[in-house]
Amino acid sequence: NPACERTTISTNKKELIRSVSVFDVMGKQVHFQDQIDQASVVLDRNQLDAGVYLVRVYLDRGVATSRVIFR
Repeated sequence: NPACERTTISTNKKELIRSVSVFDVMGKQVHFQDQIDQASVVLDRNQLDAGVYLVRVYLDRGVATSRVIFR
Protein backbone atom coordinates (compact mmCIF):
# COMPACT_ATOMS: atom_id res chain seq x y z
CA ASN A 1 0.00 0.00 0.00
CA PRO A 2 1.28 3.47 -0.81
CA ALA A 3 2.25 5.69 2.11
CA CYS A 4 1.40 9.38 2.30
CA GLU A 5 3.70 10.96 4.86
CA ARG A 6 5.58 8.17 6.64
CA THR A 7 6.06 4.44 6.92
CA THR A 8 7.37 2.26 9.74
CA ILE A 9 10.11 -0.30 9.21
CA SER A 10 10.42 -2.93 11.92
CA THR A 11 12.27 -6.16 12.65
CA ASN A 12 11.93 -8.89 15.21
CA LYS A 13 12.94 -7.85 18.71
CA LYS A 14 16.17 -9.89 18.57
CA GLU A 15 17.73 -7.85 15.78
CA LEU A 16 18.31 -4.09 15.72
CA ILE A 17 18.25 -1.70 12.80
CA ARG A 18 21.62 0.05 12.61
CA SER A 19 20.97 2.38 9.65
CA VAL A 20 18.63 2.99 6.72
CA SER A 21 19.40 4.21 3.19
CA VAL A 22 16.73 5.29 0.70
CA PHE A 23 17.37 5.23 -3.06
CA ASP A 24 15.29 6.57 -5.93
CA VAL A 25 14.57 4.40 -8.99
CA MET A 26 17.72 5.72 -10.68
CA GLY A 27 19.86 4.37 -7.82
CA LYS A 28 20.69 7.76 -6.27
CA GLN A 29 20.79 7.80 -2.48
CA VAL A 30 18.23 10.40 -1.37
CA HIS A 31 18.17 9.77 2.39
CA PHE A 32 20.41 8.20 5.03
CA GLN A 33 19.77 7.71 8.72
CA ASP A 34 22.23 6.03 11.06
CA GLN A 35 22.76 5.26 14.74
CA ILE A 36 19.17 4.00 15.02
CA ASP A 37 19.87 0.95 17.21
CA GLN A 38 16.19 0.04 17.64
CA ALA A 39 13.85 -2.68 16.37
CA SER A 40 11.79 -0.15 14.39
CA VAL A 41 12.21 3.22 12.70
CA VAL A 42 9.73 5.68 11.19
CA LEU A 43 10.72 6.80 7.71
CA ASP A 44 9.31 10.28 7.01
CA ARG A 45 8.67 11.36 3.45
CA ASN A 46 10.14 14.84 4.15
CA GLN A 47 11.40 16.30 0.86
CA LEU A 48 10.90 13.14 -1.23
CA ASP A 49 8.68 13.36 -4.29
CA ALA A 50 5.83 10.93 -4.84
CA GLY A 51 7.16 7.73 -6.36
CA VAL A 52 8.85 4.39 -5.79
CA TYR A 53 11.91 4.10 -3.56
CA LEU A 54 14.18 1.26 -2.48
CA VAL A 55 14.91 1.14 1.23
CA ARG A 56 18.05 -0.66 2.36
CA VAL A 57 17.99 -1.57 6.05
CA TYR A 58 21.29 -2.45 7.71
CA LEU A 59 20.78 -4.91 10.56
CA ASP A 60 22.99 -6.59 13.13
CA ARG A 61 23.36 -9.67 10.92
CA GLY A 62 22.94 -8.41 7.37
CA VAL A 63 21.07 -6.17 5.00
CA ALA A 64 17.44 -6.20 3.84
CA THR A 65 16.02 -4.27 0.91
CA SER A 66 12.38 -3.42 0.34
CA ARG A 67 10.29 -1.15 -1.85
CA VAL A 68 8.30 1.84 -0.55
CA ILE A 69 5.77 3.83 -2.56
CA PHE A 70 5.00 7.39 -1.51
CA ARG A 71 1.94 9.00 -3.07
